[in-house]
Order: sequence, then C-alpha cells, then structure tokens
Amino acid sequence: MNLGKRQHILILLLLICEIAWAQDPHFSQYFRSPLTLNPANTGGFEGSQRLATNFRNQWQGIGDPYVTGTVSFDTEIMKDKLGNGNRLAVGVLGLFDRTAGGGFNSSYLSASVGYHLYLNPDETDKLSIGFQATLVNKRLDNTILSYANQFTNGGFDLSLPSNETFARGVINYVDFNTGALYTHQSENGGFYIGTALYHILRPTESFLGSNGTKVLSRINLNAGGYHKYCRSR
Repeated sequence: MNLGKRQHILILLLLICEIAWAQDPHFSQYFRSPLTLNPANTGGFEGSQRLATNFRNQWQGIGDPYVTGTVSFDTEIMKDKLGNGNRLAVGVLGLFDRTAGGGFNSSYLSASVGYHLYLNPDETDKLSIGFQATLVNKRLDNTILSYANQFTNGGFDLSLPSNETFARGVINYVDFNTGALYTHQSENGGFYIGTALYHILRPTESFLGSNGTKVLSRINLNAGGYHKYCRSR
C-alpha cells in the first residue's frame, strides 16, 4: 500500500468519526435481536410466540470493557379476528449494557406493538408497522472510576479526590422508537426491507444537572432475502 492510499483511508476514518456522534448498544448478529433492530419486527415470525436472548462480552482480555445482554418476548394477540391473515402483536424487551468495567451501566425496558397487514389476497406482500416505548436508566459508579487528578507516579490512586462534581449519579427518562417493514414472499423465496427511527423525543442526558446533551435520533435501515432451490441428482 502506498502513502497516497493510506492518507485516503485516514481521511475517510476521520470523516466517519466526525459524523458518528454516538451509538446504541448493538450486536454483531443483529438479525438475532429482532426487537432492537426494528420495532416493526414485533410479531413478525411464523408461530404464535417467540423468545430471543443475546449476550456479548467484548474484548475479554483487557478488562471486559463492554458487556451487553438482552431478552425479548413477543406474541400474537387477537388471533383470527383481523381477517386476511393480518395480525397484531405485542412484545417486551429488556437490555443491559455495562461499560468501563461497571463504571457506567445502562438498562432499557421496552414495550412494543406491531401490526402486520397483507396487501393482497395471496398474502405474498406484507406491510408491518411497529411502535416502541422505552424506559431508560443510566448509572455512574464513581467508586471504581478513575480520573486524571488521581494519577500518580505509581498509577491511579482512587483514595485521592477526583475534583469531579456530579449533580446526580442516576439518569431516568422515557424514549420512543418506531419502524416500518415491507416483506415479499413467493414459492421461490422472498425479501424484506425496512427502516426504523430511534430516539424520537431526543431526550437530554446529563449527570451534571445542567447543560445536558441531547440523544441524537438514529435512522436504521435493514434488508435481506433468501432463495429456495432444489438440486437434482
């Protein structure tokens, strides 16, 4: 790789950092966490009930800086009362995220509802709409956090004053998310494409009591497909 290509990659990474202000907890296999991917996925499965769990323990060898887990459950309601195969579903989601070895902890408890409407009698095209309300709790544990004022020649001394002033150690607020999903299925396969909007209210977060930072809205796009085939001998 010559110097010019390296410079171009470095500039691209800097631009990505400039526009990526923050992110929500996420998983590598995001498609296995349906209610965090898109609220419109609520009830979007074959069957009447679904239970999903996920766990991530990232970078174990350097102190477990990120530990994240979820459990979700969604189920169909008003079965056979909407006609044409349409369905209404509700779901609940619990998510925890621990960073900095437990110095910063986040918990999310969500309730979601999804409606799935078939667009034709053959039930090959479906439009799904979902809505999600989330109770957010974030906590600081200053007993295990270290700051620049506590650094000495021998390392960090947590018995020294940090000179950091926090008005509160806990943040609570309510947030809302919504999403839509289009699905097409046929005998040979199918595909789906969806979008979701997170943090509709753009709530303010602050441990200082003033001059809080607004949580930026996040737009999520998701798509996928599959193809059925038979192999003859």
